[in-house]
Amino acid sequence: MRKKKAKNEYRLLLGAILFACAALFCVLLLHNTARSTSAMQAEALEQSIRRAAVTCYAVEGRYPKSFSYLMENYGLTADFSQYAVRYTASGDNVMPDIEVIRIGGSP
Repeated sequence: MRKKKAKNEYRLLLGAILFACAALFCVLLLHNTARSTSAMQAEALEQSIRRAAVTCYAVEGRYPKSFSYLMENYGLTADFSQYAVRYTASGDNVMPDIEVIRIGGSP
């Protein structure tokens, strides 16, 4: 009888450990997915800004001097609570340096 009780306790402990490992794996997987999604959103925003700048160059014959010009004249929007945009124009015929940075460390 005592061996059976010890065996049941062992199985219960093993089940609890396996469940905890599976739960930890799921949490880590979700965290990595959220981080990957955030990085993809930042990349998509950067590409949108680049496309708008190139469109401006094609239409007006010059790259815009500021990010705000793109927002006002080309319908570009950004979620400034999540992303910071660094837009550095070097000249009318030089593609601006564009960088999108996620605000805050984690997704």
